Amino acid sequence: KEVIETQEFSGRLEAIERVEIRPRVPGYITSVSFTPGGLVRKGDVLFTIDARPYQAELNRAEGNANSANARAGLAKVELTRAERLLADKAIAQREFDERSAGLKELDASARSAQAAVETARLNLAYTRVVSPIDGRVSKAEITVGNLVDQNAVLTSVVSTDRIYASFDGDEQTYLRV
Repeated sequence: KEVIETQEFSGRLEAIERVEIRPRVPGYITSVSFTPGGLVRKGDVLFTIDARPYQAELNRAEGNANSANARAGLAKVELTRAERLLADKAIAQREFDERSAGLKELDASARSAQAAVETARLNLAYTRVVSPIDGRVSKAEITVGNLVDQNAVLTSVVSTDRIYASFDGDEQTYLRV
């Protein structure tokens, strides 16, 4: 009778992409917007962190930026006026140089304030924790009302479209098969 040789191997199936979802900003979880084990799409909101402190910080940064821009605008007008006065020899070169340096300093301050606005805007956007990939989401490790920081793992998402298959075997069997 003909005998068919077979081999049995233990194997493991793994998702190609696996992401641990962590918050980028600290705060209190106000909502969980997924069903454990459900499918999510890239960009779907999974968790919402209390945005009020970040909105207040954005408002403060915008106020500071507006103030810095107004000061820089006034310095620009004063420098233009000083240029005319210098041409008429009505002010000293030193005073003109001071106004020119003051304008550069206030412009730098305005750019710094604008950067603070962008940082505050990013932090506000990070209060919405979204899925970076399409896949299946696990359970919520942290629920509504809990305080989280950047070290907390909220949940994980694994891709579902393709998988890796890994088999354990010795080298001789691998070469024979």
